[in-house]
Amino acid sequence: MFGLDDNNPSVPSELILGPDALEDVLFHELFHAYVRFQNVPLSLNMEIEAWVAQFRYGEAKFGRQYVDGGSFHTAMYKSRRGTRVRNIANLMNAQGGPFLSTPSYKFEDAFNEAVEEFRTRPPYSNAQRYPLNTAQRGIDNFKYIAELSTGC
Repeated sequence: MFGLDDNNPSVPSELILGPDALEDVLFHELFHAYVRFQNVPLSLNMEIEAWVAQFRYGEAKFGRQYVDGGSFHTAMYKSRRGTRVRNIANLMNAQGGPFLSTPSYKFEDAFNEAVEEFRTRPPYSNAQRYPLNTAQRGIDNFKYIAELSTGC
């Protein structure tokens, strides 16, 4: 779980993980830390990017068993939220950018579907805590994935 400083909510204060946290969950939280230390404010855009990054990491590291293996993560990725995350990840190449044949509107549509789904459940239903940066469009919501995927 990624903590925030109550006196300055744009500054991360701590990273806390339970003893049963899996490697991909640690990756998700460290991804948050990387993005937040770029002075990026907390947003729903950033949260969706972290979920997509986690999925890409888990699938690259563990292959199909990550999705089909019968774990908690399998159940999550077969959920509506997981389907939205997977739909975005499937539009990306290894460097975190779009496949050349992917029209930009497909990223926009996939991202908007993810926003709708994330907004249905806490904590992401809290638009005050997780505001949506509407200035970011489509693939622009995944620039930190692309930055960290350089050379892959």
